Formats: sequence, C-alpha cells, structure tokens
Amino acid sequence: LQLGESLEIGREDFLFGSVQAVCEDGAGKIYVVDQIEHKVNVFSRDGRLLDSFGQQGQGPGDFQRPHRISLTPRGQLAVADEMYTISFLKRDGTFLTRVKLESGLTPGYVGENRFYAWRWIPEGRQQIMLDRESSILKTFHTVARDRFSVSAPDQSGRQVMFNFGRPAFSPGLMYAQNGELTAVAVSDTYRILLLDGKGENHAVLERDGDAPVLSPRERRFFETEFQEFGKMRGWPEGVIRDIIKQLPRTKVFFDHILLSAAHVFVFRIPADITVEGAAFHVDVFSTAGKYLGTVSLPERPLHVSKKRMYFERSDADGNVWLAARDYFLE
Repeated sequence: LQLGESLEIGREDFLFGSVQAVCEDGAGKIYVVDQIEHKVNVFSRDGRLLDSFGQQGQGPGDFQRPHRISLTPRGQLAVADEMYTISFLKRDGTFLTRVKLESGLTPGYVGENRFYAWRWIPEGRQQIMLDRESSILKTFHTVARDRFSVSAPDQSGRQVMFNFGRPAFSPGLMYAQNGELTAVAVSDTYRILLLDGKGENHAVLERDGDAPVLSPRERRFFETEFQEFGKMRGWPEGVIRDIIKQLPRTKVFFDHILLSAAHVFVFRIPADITVEGAAFHVDVFSTAGKYLGTVSLPERPLHVSKKRMYFERSDADGNVWLAARDYFLE
C-alpha cells in the first residue's frame, strides 16, 4: 500500500473543534462531523469549505453528540447521535426526518430500515440490529460484564460497577459501514460478518490462528496503569487487586475495521502495546471475503473511500484538522 501527498483540510482557518467522522460522496465532496461544535462541514475535493450545517439542540437538523455519518444509496446523509437517534438530511443540510431508537445506544446506519446499535442485557453488552420501530431484527455478539468491569462495594458500602476495559484485551463490539455493506464483529474472534443493505449475510471474513498472548512486559504495563488510575479515582484496594487478577492471558485480534467500496481493512492489535508510534498492521480483504494480504500504515485513518484515506491530525496547542491522502494498493 502506497500513500500519496497529504492535503490538509481546515488547518489554517481552525475550522474544527473536533474531527469525529468522515464520509465522501460520488462527486468527491467531503462531509466531516465535528462533535464539539455539533455540526457537519462540507468540503470540495481540494479542501475548500463549501458549506456548514447543524447546531446543538433537539430540533430538526440539530445534533446532541453526532458520532457517525454515512451516505445512503438514495444520496442522503445519515448522521447518528451517540444517544439513540439518527437524522437524515439532504446533502445541502436540509432536514428530512429523524429516527429515534428506544433500545439502541451509539447507533449506526445499515440500510433503508436497518440500524446497528448495542444494548444492556443482564449478561453484558449485546450487539443488535433494529428497524425504525425499534424492533430487534438480529442479535450478534455479547460481551460479558466481567470482561470489562468488577462489581464491589464502594467507600459507602454500596455495590457498584468499576469499569476497567481496554481495547487491547477487552472484547469490543465492532461496526463499520460504507455504501451497501456493513461489517459486524467482536474483536476477540477473527470472524467478521459483511451484511448487505437489507441486513442479510453478504460474506464472512475469517483468518486462522491463535489469539496473541499478553507478554510479561505488557502485563506489567497494564498492572501499573490500573494501580495508578485506581488510586487517582479513589478505588478500594480490593477492586484494584481484582482488576489485576482478571487480566486475561491473551489480547484481542483487532481493534478497528474500515470499509471502502472495494476492500475491508482490519487493523490488527499491535504486537507490543507498550511501544508508542509503532506502525499499524492491516489485513486487507476484498468485499467478497477473500484475504488479499497484510499492509503497514504509519497512522490509523478515520475513513477510507475508493481512492483516499482520511486522517485526524493535531498539534501541541490542541488544534485539530483533517488530512486526506490518495492511496494505491498493489
């Protein structure tokens, strides 16, 4: 995989409070979700600001915590809020409708009447697909509570949950969408489902091999992190000890998935979590499910279109911008 020159978007004019999510339409326009400013910025292919719409609120066209954006087959924008809602808009920002899911957290668009989300059940967090009426159409994976939390009395004697999950070893409910396809997975099992716009199985991505083992160095790293974090939060010593005891033997397989029009990019967990700035190793599949090879990237993109990768960048002063780079797979 070869990367071209970087086009910086929004850097000189300090256009972003944050860069949360990106999508691109067939004409090359770029749509960028700014969660802090509660809006969507629209850019030309060469990085010129064309339009901006949205504000914080609950009215038509307003957003609370926008976190995902998709272009639907009808050419509409689907902007998902973290808490239950997905707004549909024309590409000029004109509000069309809003779907509120009664039991779906951090939702995402799958198809015409299909939405991804997760919900709490007694066993833990469950990955689901719903329709507009919040009816659950499919359930996928469940992550047990004891994989990311410990239940214990706090200083007042009240039983509470202490969360300690880390993407390196706590199974994550994975989701990615682009065009007609959606990827659904859980990160501790290398079996990724590709769904079509109707939520039906399109392909399965699988690779053989055992889960990577946490090295002694990595275990010490996490033990130190939990001790420092727990003390800072005032957690009981027993909770910190229980969390350390529950550190698993293995890591997860991957911690991120991205879809382009032709490929699926699966970002493997680093060989050594403690090394900063290490390259990302990415398994590449065709959208038919065929494994094509593993490539290396210096940073992890927010979005991959047919010809471009989009990266969030920041400086020491906290300013953020978007970088777009053409890419070539050989």
